[in-house]
Amino acid sequence: MITATHSELVARIARKLIAEPDLCQEVYKLYAGPEIENLGENSVDVRKIEKIIKYNFFETKDQWGIMNSTKENSRLTKDSGAGLWIMPSFFNHSCVDTNVEQLIIGDMIFLRTCQPVLSGKELVLSYCSPLGSYDERSNSLRLHGIKNCSCRLCNLERSESKKVKLRQTEILRTYENSLGPQVKSSLFSANFNSSLIKELTKSIDELKDLRKEHLDLEFQSFNIKVDLAAAYVRDGNLRRSLPVAIEVYKFVKTAQVPQFSSNAAYQVASRYARLDKMKEAKEWWDVALKELAEPIRGKFTKEETKWRKEAMYLAEKLSPKMVSGAKNKGLL
Repeated sequence: MITATHSELVARIARKLIAEPDLCQEVYKLYAGPEIENLGENSVDVRKIEKIIKYNFFETKDQWGIMNSTKENSRLTKDSGAGLWIMPSFFNHSCVDTNVEQLIIGDMIFLRTCQPVLSGKELVLSYCSPLGSYDERSNSLRLHGIKNCSCRLCNLERSESKKVKLRQTEILRTYENSLGPQVKSSLFSANFNSSLIKELTKSIDELKDLRKEHLDLEFQSFNIKVDLAAAYVRDGNLRRSLPVAIEVYKFVKTAQVPQFSSNAAYQVASRYARLDKMKEAKEWWDVALKELAEPIRGKFTKEETKWRKEAMYLAEKLSPKMVSGAKNKGLL
């Protein structure tokens, strides 16, 4: 199934190729599935364009669908913004250990290396969320023509015992169907249910224990940790919330999901500010600014003394709500 967004993208690319037929060769180099015949290097083949978009398009909103479970065919049915960029489509995939981060704003895609890359080393980004389950990631990757991902995370999850997998599923299902909704409801109620904190902590600890030999790949507790940090704040315990918020920030950095790292750093700054620890609060606000700006303009150097002015300009355009909150908390 092709959504209205994808149909419009097909139409726009087709019109572009009709106007500039020399571009056909460049577009047709992209993967279009195993059973596509070539009509000619400069012919506008709508069926092939549809297939190319199916396997190569980039979503322009919530790129990896982190906050929503990835179900079979959701890449084709979720009607979000989409675009096709030639060069990034040649990058290969890894659920973890990527060396390239991507950020899409409007019709622009920004690609930045997130670690030193030696000459000749392959550039790798993530086609799907490392925070999803193995089945969710596999379903998403099959839509790209990838039948078997061999990254560290997928290899680990294939090797885990049936007993471990069953318990992980039970914990996450309980959180998604019961504990999570209870927490979200209680956060906004007049009387917060403090006993939920104990249940959240227990779920996190058990998920960690099930993957204690590979804690750097324990991504499943992400949403539970976010809820725990918020629950401590709602319960009036900022000091207990702070280390959890810092862990969430480290979590998104390890999982390499840059669209959350700026807000995660801001949440840490906010907690320090509410504890009247302004030195630490402003240090973390600087981290939040850099996390927001650097994917677009590149790393700030120590010699760039006016980096905050440039970062603030971008922050006001991209995240005005966060900037407003920072002003109210005395971070500016």
